Amino acid sequence: MAKALKPIVVLLLLLCIGSLVLGIQLFGKREVLKGRVQKTEQALADVARNIRHDGFAVRALAAEDAEGLARMDAPLRQLTAAAQVIYDTLEQTRQDLETTRQDLSMTKDELARTVSDLDRAKVQVENLTQTVNERNSTISRLETRVDGLEQEKVALTIQIDDLNNQILQSEDELRDAQDKILTLEQTINLMDLELGQGRTRAVPKGLTGRILHVNKDWNFVVIDLGSDDGLVPQAEMLIHRKDALVGKVTISGLSRNMSIAELQADWAQATVKEGDNVVF
Repeated sequence: MAKALKPIVVLLLLLCIGSLVLGIQLFGKREVLKGRVQKTEQALADVARNIRHDGFAVRALAAEDAEGLARMDAPLRQLTAAAQVIYDTLEQTRQDLETTRQDLSMTKDELARTVSDLDRAKVQVENLTQTVNERNSTISRLETRVDGLEQEKVALTIQIDDLNNQILQSEDELRDAQDKILTLEQTINLMDLELGQGRTRAVPKGLTGRILHVNKDWNFVVIDLGSDDGLVPQAEMLIHRKDALVGKVTISGLSRNMSIAELQADWAQATVKEGDNVVF
């Protein structure tokens, strides 16, 4: 019987040694598991703090039995949901940032184009400013020239007025001289008549002339015929305009190539004009 117990004792001894070794190993793994759990709890606490999930408490993760493990589900789900919300928010923010980045890139391109356009516009403005300055300078020179021309115009106007006055004065003097000549020639003709000269002269039939001047105030005309043409004092001539009779005149004064004739009022058919024809 002693021999039969010996194997049993040896088996029990081996089982005890195995149990001891297994207990030692389990104790070491227990410490490792305990440290891992503590680190996990600390990490979860840090996550809750970082995502500002104030409702999370590390002590809610303490579990000594199956019921404790069941109680851990609720805070872990809440922490997971809070983390998911933060993640979704961060993802949306990331997408928004990407969109913003693209918008900024487009804005940067638009700003670059705008700067380029502004540079071109600046060059155009500078060119236009230069052109305006040149044109203003040209306008200033032209205005100066215009002022000079205005002064010259005034001076020329004064000279023209003076010349017109001189012309008018000369015309008056010429008319006075012509009147004196006609008067002298008339006097000479009258003296010739008194001396018996020209009494037998007859005016040529069909003698035609033209009226040079009409004096309505004194009712006489000047004709382009004179003594050289055969005209004599007191000769009567008809005034024609084309085929129409206008009036009749009597020669009252003679020169060699002109004469003065008095208008006969009772023969007036129309107003006598310069250029009308006279016929004997």
